[in-house]
Amino acid sequence: MRITLIFSIIYCATLGCDSTIKKDEPTTVDRNKELVGNYESGKTLFTTYCRACHFPPESKHGHNYAFHNLFDRLPQPAEKYLMDFLKNSKALRDSGDKYALELDKYWPHNEYEHKFADSLTTSQLSDLFFYIKVGVRLNSNSK
Repeated sequence: MRITLIFSIIYCATLGCDSTIKKDEPTTVDRNKELVGNYESGKTLFTTYCRACHFPPESKHGHNYAFHNLFDRLPQPAEKYLMDFLKNSKALRDSGDKYALELDKYWPHNEYEHKFADSLTTSQLSDLFFYIKVGVRLNSNSK
């Protein structure tokens, strides 16, 4: 008990001890719960909408390179571009988008069209992207 009290006094003396938390200000615990919720939501969305064609980003599958550096490879701003692509990849290609046309050349026999405009909200797509980013990091950190 005394060690905890001493540690608390030292902590407050060196780092400051403002114990007032504003009502509208999220705590670290609240923010962590929100991030876990975003991750879990993204994982569920991936399983529902993406798993039929793509391996999960955290998997150790040898051909799981699609997500590696994905957001660095996409035209910027990457998240907006990927949202547009997932909402309607055919419309993006039909508009003459250079990157979408290159993907079509790289995967010439893939007739699948991403068309989730009516299925996924912007918030859901953000959760999906968060899941992909965390999954890629989990994959690369465990090698």
